[in-house]
Amino acid sequence: MGPIVWKSGKDAIGRRRRMRRLTTVASLVVTLVCLAIVVYLAGCGSGGGGGSFGVGTDQSGTGTVSVLLTDGPADEYEKIWITVNEVSLIPVHGDPVVLFRSEEGYEVDLLELRDDDFLLTVKKRVPAGWYEKVRLRISDIEAEGGPRDDMVILPSGKIDLNPRGSFRVVPGGMLSIRLDIDANKSIHLHPAGKSEKCIFRPVVFVDIQPGEPIRRCPQVLDGTILSLIDEDRDGEIEGFILDLSGGRGGLEVRLSKDTVVWNELGKPSSSDVLEVDRKVKVRGRLDAKGRLHASVVVIGDVFVFKGKVAGPVVKGVFPFTPDPGTGLLPDAEVEVLEKTLIFLGCDNPVGPEAIQEGMATRVFGWILEGDDGIVIRAAAVFLRPEEISGEVVSLVPVVGGDILTLWVDESADNVDIFLPVGVPIFLEGDGPVPIELLCEGQKVRVLLDPYERSQLTATEVQVESELLVGEVTDVDETSRMLIVGVENVPVYVRPGATILDQRGDEDELVWLSQIEVDDELRIFGLSDCSELDVFHAFVVLIVN
Repeated sequence: MGPIVWKSGKDAIGRRRRMRRLTTVASLVVTLVCLAIVVYLAGCGSGGGGGSFGVGTDQSGTGTVSVLLTDGPADEYEKIWITVNEVSLIPVHGDPVVLFRSEEGYEVDLLELRDDDFLLTVKKRVPAGWYEKVRLRISDIEAEGGPRDDMVILPSGKIDLNPRGSFRVVPGGMLSIRLDIDANKSIHLHPAGKSEKCIFRPVVFVDIQPGEPIRRCPQVLDGTILSLIDEDRDGEIEGFILDLSGGRGGLEVRLSKDTVVWNELGKPSSSDVLEVDRKVKVRGRLDAKGRLHASVVVIGDVFVFKGKVAGPVVKGVFPFTPDPGTGLLPDAEVEVLEKTLIFLGCDNPVGPEAIQEGMATRVFGWILEGDDGIVIRAAAVFLRPEEISGEVVSLVPVVGGDILTLWVDESADNVDIFLPVGVPIFLEGDGPVPIELLCEGQKVRVLLDPYERSQLTATEVQVESELLVGEVTDVDETSRMLIVGVENVPVYVRPGATILDQRGDEDELVWLSQIEVDDELRIFGLSDCSELDVFHAFVVLIVN
């Protein structure tokens, strides 16, 4: 979402005058930008089954560890590439265990991972035992489409992500690690000497859990078939080993009766067309053993197109408006065959009737020449609700919920959206927000119900956080209040807020009691809607 210009007269509102000392992430981007890291490493309790997770002393055997990357939005940037060179586990005792290592590194566009998981690697035969840190090495960063693209990496390019407690790889078990880079919280002022470039310091929310990863939308993986799996030696292919691109190792892919295989001509086929050394693209889900259960496998070159549905399906075709920069003409058609998989959200299968005008969509398929222009034959269609981004004008209670009025564009009228009672409201990347903190002037992203045609109705609201920077002048741990900055801003540190000490060589989670007077903080949160002039902190970074 780009910067939003205030409508005439809005800057006269009292709350705006009070908020001039607070810099939103979007406005801070216009000056200097560098990627930071916020670390949250979830502690893990006991589990069931053949061995408990986080409990016991048996250190024998090995387990499997998957590493996934994801990201939140970064305002004003089109792309942010990072080059990942290594991910390792640091044991309580002993040498680091490498999960992924590449001298050249693997380049990932973080902003492609806004709603998806990207599988970096699945490492088998990881020594079972207790670990205390995740080590990440990054060698390069590039940005595009924003006010600054001259970022530089930390001298070492290394960061140790340090949880409050140890975590365990269980013999025969699976551990899932998700590195969730919050690009908005990565924006801070740290010029690199006289060059005035920004320093890039890896900053990640880390989630660790036993078994398969928390359900998020998986990305399409590409690679080459290393070998076929025919367990019964009856000619029936149950799966294959996929050599992931970029030296990320091998991945066991499993097929089922519901898996749709497409040949290189863009036609549904059978597993008989799978051969060693063939390039394929695969989409599916990881299980608790580190295997990918494929919903679709495509041989050869296939493309992913992003855009919006421009109309319903008629005779197996729907109009499609590609996003700018895809290389397609402004309009195209998408052909939906009987074997085309259609998903709403992540893996919720639906029929062609679910494809509605205005929905955001990704089409996984081939470009063909039609009688009237470009046709995309779809192997799979992934649907997401339409969304509206704008600035809150008002929130008015009505029967069954509230009417949220947004200012979206200078040239358009305000937009009214119905928020049903209980609709989830989140601070982007930071968890639930009570509706009482949905205030005038905030920048929000609203996901709409595609099947409610009588009025615009929200299914989710994402609120952009504000940023407060300053030194602590007073701490009251009992009331969870801080006084920050030369203007003595009262800050309420919300229960469950993430507090991260970034002053050492490691990013370390700390408690509110460890914040002291004269500490320099970067605080992400929201201002109170009342006249109390309190800033609600969801994430606190101790930077100096």
